[in-house]
Amino acid sequence: MPFGKKAPIVDPDEWYGKSLGETFGNRHFQLQLVAMIALHAALYYYFKGNPKSAFHANPNKMGHYVPFLIAFQFMAVYGSYIWLTDPDFHSIDATWGYHPGAETILFSMLAIQSYDTPISLCIPELRQITFVLHHAVVLSLSILSLRYRAFYYYAVYFLGVIELSSPFLAVVDAARDYPKIAEKYPVTNEICRVMFAIVFYIVRIFGWFPVSYCFWRDALYLLLNNDAAMHQMPKWVPAFWLFTHGFLTCLQVWWGFLILKAVYAMATGDEEARKNEAKNA
Repeated sequence: MPFGKKAPIVDPDEWYGKSLGETFGNRHFQLQLVAMIALHAALYYYFKGNPKSAFHANPNKMGHYVPFLIAFQFMAVYGSYIWLTDPDFHSIDATWGYHPGAETILFSMLAIQSYDTPISLCIPELRQITFVLHHAVVLSLSILSLRYRAFYYYAVYFLGVIELSSPFLAVVDAARDYPKIAEKYPVTNEICRVMFAIVFYIVRIFGWFPVSYCFWRDALYLLLNNDAAMHQMPKWVPAFWLFTHGFLTCLQVWWGFLILKAVYAMATGDEEARKNEAKNA
């Protein structure tokens, strides 16, 4: 139970994880997905029907930002809570160990990407190839982790802790897409820009690579030995994990480079460069 009294860590699925029916039939997943879609729709119709609103011209994007911000705030806080404060968490097996909080994070991310992937395809302003690929990859990794009940340990970091940068990104993106927000709250916008850059480098660059080293060590062991077969996991699954993790790592480095460019433009007062900033993640 999040932030509540600890229950014994009991693995309900033993070795073999969940079927697709169990995964998509999970109550947490269904409720969160419906809540995100409903909130998006409510905000869309509210802003679309309010011509005086600053978001009237593009209600879909603000409808996306709010559920995105709420969901990732939960993921970031809960994932960091487990990673930094749960004394039992770091004692579980990094490959096959079960933790109920990690499973909560996986179902939450499954709901987020089940919402975000089609939304990003439907809304032209969000239809950027790197973002769509990122969402689709994370969606597939969440399904596979639940299917084979594998890498719950790493899910807490890669799906939870690293999202500490996402709430700041949501504010920065909203200010960029709706200039009136930046004009009305310039100090808040600048603070969020700086905090996003700092937190991104802490969790997605400096923290990413040590955890990634351990992940690659464990995933390569699955690929090269028979442990995966004991859990009824085909060899293509760890191979897919390694390939997609390499892709996601390249994305982090690329986005880190774009952030450095934005920081330089901010430090030198290059307004033209700031106007042409590529979106980060």
